[in-house]
Amino acid sequence: MAHYYVRVFSGVGPSWMPVHAQVVQQKEDLLSAAGFTPQPANTPQRIAAMKKLPPNKFVQQARGSQIVYVYADPIVCRCVYFGNQAAYAQFRQMVFQQRLADERQMTAAMNQNAFDFGPWDGGPFMDRCQRPNCPAEVDMTPLKLSRGLNRRILLSSLAVLPAFIGPLRPATGLAQTEALPSWNDGPTKASIIEFVRRVTTQGGPDYVAPSERIAVFDNDGTLWAEQPMYVQLAFALDRVKALAPENPGWRTQQPFKAVLDSDLQALAGFGEPGLMQLIAVTHAGMTSEEFARIATEWLETTRHPRFKRPYTELVYQPMLELLAHLRANDFKTYIASGGGVEFMRPWTEKVYGIPPEQVLGSSIKTRFEMRDGRPVIFRLPEVNFIDDQAGKPLGINQQIGRRPIAAFGNSDGDLEMLQWTTMSGGVRFGLLVHHTDAEREYAYDRQSHFGKLDKALDAASVNKWTVVDMKRDWKKVFPFQD
Repeated sequence: MAHYYVRVFSGVGPSWMPVHAQVVQQKEDLLSAAGFTPQPANTPQRIAAMKKLPPNKFVQQARGSQIVYVYADPIVCRCVYFGNQAAYAQFRQMVFQQRLADERQMTAAMNQNAFDFGPWDGGPFMDRCQRPNCPAEVDMTPLKLSRGLNRRILLSSLAVLPAFIGPLRPATGLAQTEALPSWNDGPTKASIIEFVRRVTTQGGPDYVAPSERIAVFDNDGTLWAEQPMYVQLAFALDRVKALAPENPGWRTQQPFKAVLDSDLQALAGFGEPGLMQLIAVTHAGMTSEEFARIATEWLETTRHPRFKRPYTELVYQPMLELLAHLRANDFKTYIASGGGVEFMRPWTEKVYGIPPEQVLGSSIKTRFEMRDGRPVIFRLPEVNFIDDQAGKPLGINQQIGRRPIAAFGNSDGDLEMLQWTTMSGGVRFGLLVHHTDAEREYAYDRQSHFGKLDKALDAASVNKWTVVDMKRDWKKVFPFQD
């Protein structure tokens, strides 16, 4: 193939390069501006790892509870770029500003397990190598770009990209067969991939425009573990114990007495009203910023009683891959949880790649105040909205404003959300996670106090929802499991 040459100007002067190389260079200018970090392929191990990647394409990796985007350039910079969810989102936004409404032409593969992170010790967005035999000779310094990067170059790069990318292609350009690597092959995995294929194939009878590709996920029991009790309930119980010295009357007042006596059976007898009383008291009387700080510190220091790990590590690896697969196909992913919205928002972007504005949940009442000349949002001990059962479709309708085309849950609390999503016109998808693996996680359904799955399980067969059998369908449950 003949190469056409154009003259390009960088911060170090003019040069000649092929048109393809110019496009790659311009794209990498945008990557650097968006926050991606280039690492040189300067050892035989790194070169070998880079050669396994598709050149000048994005590869999405699920590393533990983090999502990392990898981009290899074996020609121009001879390096690999690493970026997190925020950097990739920024890159997308910069491209979209030039009306590139679909960058899949540049994103041919989203294979979560193909890349060997070893020579890079996980990359700049992972923890550094802690092994005793870490190769000291490897230069971990980010690659210094030889070009000056300024506003003029960025704008000219944005302007020229559409001319070389060519016609936009349908989403079927993504490597569907390599999606969801932690899912066993079978009807469950196939149903997800087939649904995504149908709604993203331009010209097909079931095509859905990207603006309407809304997917909603429950959190407790769907994205992370909810046994032996809801995580936020464990937080509330710890808060009761921490605040008890300031409230001596709690020693004789229920449901606080049950908490202080560690009588979970008595506590369960108070039902939802007792739980809401605990949450209202322990989550109020402070600003939203103070609450976010307290919740974040608790999540960082508290360990799950069985797995002895932070709760934010007890996220389901297959569901992280599902979130990534949907976003790679231009779905917008939301959380619609019965949990407290301000309890979740401080960490969902880091753990799931879902920003706080896409998190729906239960809430208590708040009010605006000026304190010491500073505006604050103050949390009141009154329930505002319960985002559970019939409240979920109400919250979705009020806050998203579009009916989802896909919904994912695990309990009767998600029944109405799945009904609202799937019982309408067009191709729609509903999925329930059925906890059947007592060895790797927990096995429970119709008799469970937390995450009861009874009516929704019966409704799944009637409505033809996909039901995940955790033991059968998932190769691994948590990221840290082999």
